[in-house]
Amino acid sequence: MYSALFVDIDGTITDANRRIECNALETLRNLNEKIIVVLTSGNVLPVAYGIAQITGVSGPIIAENGGVVLLNNTIELLCTNEEIKAVENWFNSIKGKIKCQRLFTDRWRLTEIGLKPDVDFEALTALTETASVQIERTGFAVHIMPPGISKANAMVHVCKKLGIAPSACIAIGDGDNDAGMLAIAGFSGAPANASERAKKSAKYVAKSAYGAGFVEIIRHSGVL
Repeated sequence: MYSALFVDIDGTITDANRRIECNALETLRNLNEKIIVVLTSGNVLPVAYGIAQITGVSGPIIAENGGVVLLNNTIELLCTNEEIKAVENWFNSIKGKIKCQRLFTDRWRLTEIGLKPDVDFEALTALTETASVQIERTGFAVHIMPPGISKANAMVHVCKKLGIAPSACIAIGDGDNDAGMLAIAGFSGAPANASERAKKSAKYVAKSAYGAGFVEIIRHSGVL
């Protein structure tokens, strides 16, 4: 029996337009009665927290791709103020060299910078070669983060706090930023709409996409 589920939000329990799918919502609520459910998102904590409240999920929350963790009503930042400032300074030094637009939610972002996904990713990546930053692309945004920040590292951190091993957990996600946690979980799955990197890291790839794929993965895991 698995002890916890680490699950991505956008593209995993939602449809392509980021609307939570009803079948996924019902499954999440049923899971929350049996195991610890941890929402893991590239989005900011206020958004992820609101989704947790609305869906009835009561476990810890991983936000900003692992930069922020909410556990037992305590917010932890998994990087230093100096690392956060270095990301901001780097972005300020290059933002005039490339066409980009920060996300509306950046006003609440604590550890990273989020850009709209239409930025030239290759050009942006080329500018990071000598910088102490890392860049992650999802279908919904481009994230500029301090080195070492990831959902996988945050998953390990949360597991230690909960007294469980990642091997005792399920992880489900659709993006490149989910690949690390999919690789270390005891069982993991990716919906049919997932990136190739996520699919390669998952132990099971669903035939169905989005929320239906999430439900399929949960059924395949045997946890419900």
